[in-house]
This record gives sequence, C-alpha cells and structure tokens, in this order.
Amino acid sequence: MITVKGIAWTAGFLEGEGYFEGRIRDKAKGMGASVSIQVVQKQREPLLRLKRFFGGKVRRARWKAPKGSCWRWTRSGLKSIEIMMTIYCLMSPWRQKQIRQSLHAWKSSKGRSYNIGEKPNHADPTRKIYMRKYRERLRKSCVALRAI
Repeated sequence: MITVKGIAWTAGFLEGEGYFEGRIRDKAKGMGASVSIQVVQKQREPLLRLKRFFGGKVRRARWKAPKGSCWRWTRSGLKSIEIMMTIYCLMSPWRQKQIRQSLHAWKSSKGRSYNIGEKPNHADPTRKIYMRKYRERLRKSCVALRAI
C-alpha cells in the first residue's frame, strides 16, 4: 500500500518527468478513448518504484538513446485515472491542465477503454456509493497532503 510520502514522491516525479495522455482513436465518431500516464527515464529504479506503487509496465523504450538505453513506465485505463485524480491537487497549474484535458478526452468519448475486462454497469447503485466514497477519500487526502 502506498503511503502519503509515496504519493508526494509520485506527484513530484510525474511533475518533472511524466506525460499524461487522453486520446480518442476515432475522432470522426468520437469513439475509442484511452487514458495513460508515461515516464521515460535512463534510470530504471524510479520506474520500478512506480510499478511497485501502481502496477503498470516497465519496458525498454523502442528507440535507442545516443548514450545507453532508456526505460519507459506506462499505466493506462482506470488505474491511470485514479492516479491522476489522486495527485491532481499536488501538481502545477500546467500539469493540472494536462490532466484535465486527458480526463476530458476520455470522459467525452462514447466508447471508453476501461482495461479491466468488462465495462462497469453505470446503473448499479453499489457503484454510485463506491464512487461517492472514493471522491470523499480523494478530497480528504488532498487536504492532508496540502498540510504537509
């Protein structure tokens, strides 16, 4: 389980090195959106720490760096949305704008990518209760993190 210190480290690391992406694959129909977070680094250790905290994949980057290889951590789907929402209040205004744009692209799409096997049932009352509790936990964690 990630600690408050781990969340703060993640926010700082992604502030400097992260890439937040939200895209719609078929813009004409407004379908097939996906959201992801990516980091490319020469050092593998910080990426392995992200993987330990949030899962995702750490792979060699496809291109060859002039002086050695690079590594890339990628996390997509609902977990990337959770990460973005968790660290949002700790990010600079510029990064907050990137996160808002990524989430807007995903949210406005008709065919969202969930990356968890099947789409959730939006009419399910237990999901609504879960989302309300999740938003409340996020609000409390943002208040706690600002106090640090």
